[in-house]
Amino acid sequence: MSDPMAMLDLERRTGVKNSDVDDFVKKTDALQQAISGIVSGELDPAKVSLKKYGILTEQEQAEEDARREKNRKEMAERVAKEKAEEARKEREKWWDGAEYMYGPREGSADWKEEQEDARNQKAKERAKRTEEEQQKLLDRYSLDYNRWNESNYVPDDEASKEEQAYLQKQKEEEDMAKFEATNAEWCNAQKEDIDKRREVRAKKDGQANASRLKGNRYYGQKKYDRALEMYMESLAGTPYKTNVLTNISLCYSKMKKWSDAVEFCDRAIHCDRKCVKALVRRSVNFIEMSKAESTAVEETEKKMKILKEGRVKALKDLEAALLADPENKDVIKHRRDVVQDLADEELELRVKDLVVKEEKRALDSVGEAGAGG
Repeated sequence: MSDPMAMLDLERRTGVKNSDVDDFVKKTDALQQAISGIVSGELDPAKVSLKKYGILTEQEQAEEDARREKNRKEMAERVAKEKAEEARKEREKWWDGAEYMYGPREGSADWKEEQEDARNQKAKERAKRTEEEQQKLLDRYSLDYNRWNESNYVPDDEASKEEQAYLQKQKEEEDMAKFEATNAEWCNAQKEDIDKRREVRAKKDGQANASRLKGNRYYGQKKYDRALEMYMESLAGTPYKTNVLTNISLCYSKMKKWSDAVEFCDRAIHCDRKCVKALVRRSVNFIEMSKAESTAVEETEKKMKILKEGRVKALKDLEAALLADPENKDVIKHRRDVVQDLADEELELRVKDLVVKEEKRALDSVGEAGAGG
């Protein structure tokens, strides 16, 4: 038998909330009252407003649309600023760690100072090696056999070096065994800590690899935004994996965000100076970035300068790639294509410039002839 009270429960029968029904009734009542007032002459149609009931005049609708558009723009600007700040912090944190791990960033003040220090150190080492070599020559031809009994004499033949290394290793193992025997509790605690750290590291690596593989699937589906999200998630767990860094760069390239693409190639190359994939992709990004910049320039000479700078940077990277992998046919072909493209673009721009100048000269000649007539 049906429940009559349940039949009267509109919300239960239809799924429409009672509050929505009440709101609709209020709006229709308000509208009916307004119509009655206008018909009787009690209300001025131009001054009637049902805005609070969601019924807007044309002007009110325009104002509401403008307000919503303003809010949308403000929200978009705020989100863009937040994303830019997040990217800045991520970039700063990454480079802090990378410079600690792999040394100063190429071109930075610290890098230049280190290069100078390295050159000075190498010069000192060269001088020192020269003195040592001279001494070895003197010792080789010396007739003073008592030098073999000197405590500071160190044989430099391969067999003696190998024997010394073996004895040193054996001594270190014996010392370590003695230390572990006398400090068993401490050593066991350290080993447990190391094992836990390895376990955590393995878990992070597994999660990072899973995110990378998801990114690969999204990339294959040409969903570059989602692929980028997955690669960045993977990077959070393994910050210095060059394959993840180059994948991120490739996503940015597909999205035509050339400066971001170069940034992540820079990161990969900082971690591995011989990363051929990163060097080649950065060369492509340099070229595309120079093309994008040149489109905003009208003067032919400036266009040529921008394009040439991009090609020069690209060629430098390709030379570095060939030093790392001299037999790489793809790199060899790409370098040849870049050189040819540079020559073709310069020729094309010069021809266009000549055509423009010739057209201008012809127009000037027509103008002068008209003025003379």
